[in-house]
Amino acid sequence: MIEWVYVIDLDRDAFTVDWVASFNMLDWPEDWEDHIEVDKKGRRCVPTKLDKKHLVLDVAVKPPPVDEALLKRYEELAPDICNRPPCQNEAKESILLQLQGDLMIFADSPYDVVSKEWGINDIPMQKLVYLLVKFCCYESLEFQIDTKNRRTLEIAIPTWLMDADYPRGTEYYVPTGTPDKEILISLGTHLDQEDVMRMAVARVVDKLANKEDGQHTACIVSTNHVVIVTCLKAVNVLKVFHTKPLELWGETSEGRKAMIALMSSPEIHNEPPVGPARAVSPMEVNQVFGAMCSNYENIKDNKTFHDVCKEATNVLHGRTLRFPERTLLTHKTWLDGCMYGMDDDGTIGLYSTSEGRYPLLWDSAEGGIKTYKVLVDGADFGIGLLKLIPVDVGNILDPKPQQPAIGAPPMQDLFPAGFGGTPVDLSNMFGGPR
Repeated sequence: MIEWVYVIDLDRDAFTVDWVASFNMLDWPEDWEDHIEVDKKGRRCVPTKLDKKHLVLDVAVKPPPVDEALLKRYEELAPDICNRPPCQNEAKESILLQLQGDLMIFADSPYDVVSKEWGINDIPMQKLVYLLVKFCCYESLEFQIDTKNRRTLEIAIPTWLMDADYPRGTEYYVPTGTPDKEILISLGTHLDQEDVMRMAVARVVDKLANKEDGQHTACIVSTNHVVIVTCLKAVNVLKVFHTKPLELWGETSEGRKAMIALMSSPEIHNEPPVGPARAVSPMEVNQVFGAMCSNYENIKDNKTFHDVCKEATNVLHGRTLRFPERTLLTHKTWLDGCMYGMDDDGTIGLYSTSEGRYPLLWDSAEGGIKTYKVLVDGADFGIGLLKLIPVDVGNILDPKPQQPAIGAPPMQDLFPAGFGGTPVDLSNMFGGPR
């Protein structure tokens, strides 16, 4: 709904219209509007009939110059190319990727164009990278009930970190969820170019090599890619590994998943066990959850879900995520991407963090939806909104007949192999306190 977008770039004396047509502010024609042209698709484009002295034709940041000494150093190190770090905790990864939704949207058009003008010393790039880094470390986050009912996308990059500090340098260390472990963050550009990537790796290795013996890790981050570098240092020995440039954005999110695996603790720090609890084996807990999935009638007359959780606190320690007024169990459920949850008033349910993945319980007047804003290291960064949404289990187990759209792909089988018994309607167990 925005008709015109202007960017004033004082570093390059460029006045840009709709991200592409850049006029020279030192030699700016008064009738510049009359020179705006459109391409075959009706989009405004770079004027072709205007004298080039009135234009800035190249506003994109150029790759760093080739440094032969750094390239030679890379060859001497002879690094091994490795895969990205594997997922350490599916629940944390799912929540963090959801919280990064604002960043992913803003990294798309038009910032996929304008970000090409950002160098490592430019504030917008420094902010974007720092936001991404902090939203990859689960232990740096604090969740609070969102009382203002803020919607996502109500803010823009210039307002991010208005009330919070951030590193102004191009290299810095950040703590992670694992005690006594920190990671070097190094800003870069053009990491998809082989020589540039090699120079960046050699540069951070020399910095890590000055640390004490042990394993040290660095993330070289641009606006589009990340390269993970690991150094194993012992007496007179230095072994180097690094990934290929991993894309930060897009559907696979390989780069962000790698950073989450590095920066978030694989453990889940649960609330302390409450009261005396009898010994409950993990197998017994699994049986309880399995019974809930296939036939709730087997357990509701003996022990409620709430009672079982209390008795199993010693086993469940480290397998729950605590939010204000709601606790999620990270036990893998029969429905991909969903977790069991229990509210402080005893209400139980199956919850998703994605609004569009499963049908919502609209008839509940959104009473079961809880929205949380996120503080990072105690500060509001201006992004980060998490919704825990009850899943309409009844509609999934007993879906209402729908005529598939012409050409629509076949529906995914929601029940994994080995899901026993005939599905039954479990919706009655999600209606209120138990």
